[in-house]
Amino acid sequence: MGAKCTKFDERKESLVYAFNQGFSTSVSCEPMLDDSTEELVSILVPYITDSIWIGKANYLLRRLRMNGITDAETIKKANELIELQSDDNIKALYEKLKDTEKVKWKESIKKVVNLEISTIKGLDI
Repeated sequence: MGAKCTKFDERKESLVYAFNQGFSTSVSCEPMLDDSTEELVSILVPYITDSIWIGKANYLLRRLRMNGITDAETIKKANELIELQSDDNIKALYEKLKDTEKVKWKESIKKVVNLEISTIKGLDI
């Protein structure tokens, strides 16, 4: 790995290595932290044997406040992320990725796009 390796590059390299060594692999994209989820899926899905889970940032502002993080810049960024995860944007993302076999949706997405939510813990597929 070179000095300019980003955290994403390092994580992707680890995923590819595990995949190439025959390990079962999956990825959690919960919470989504930007608007590049579709691109992320296309880059990573070839190295995933099981699934890539996608979910929203739940209760973001409340969690920031609970942890004493209230500076204006952080709150501004949090509100931008919340807007990126608006119902309209989630529905558009779902439409783009719904037929991607390895994509699985967390409850926060299922609620928005009206998918059934499992009542049995651990079986929300």
